[in-house]
Amino acid sequence: MPGVERMMRGIMHLDLSDEQRASIKGIMHGLKAEERPLLKEMKSGHEQLKELIKAESFDEQAVATLAEKEGALAAERLIIASRAMSEVYAQLTDEQRTELETMAAERASRREGKRQKRSAEG
Repeated sequence: MPGVERMMRGIMHLDLSDEQRASIKGIMHGLKAEERPLLKEMKSGHEQLKELIKAESFDEQAVATLAEKEGALAAERLIIASRAMSEVYAQLTDEQRTELETMAAERASRREGKRQKRSAEG
């Protein structure tokens, strides 16, 4: 998930202790293990959707069923990732949390600047 990846990139820039690194690594391995079956199921749903799109007649009910299932899987994945990120965040000191939040704010500011520049050019 993009939010997880961004947070982990920021965390890797922090001065972590060996204990923090080991703990965070364990949390991330657990996250991947929990996500793996969900991702497999989501991939299967995407393949089913491709087949439904290619079918001679459009089966709206089948697509709706897949969409419902996809939503439930996405929600479950978000819960799992959020729990893992909360566990990672709990491993950080107050100083590290502040530094991480500062990095996130700076990144958001840079993105906004790029967005404004593109708007002015376009």
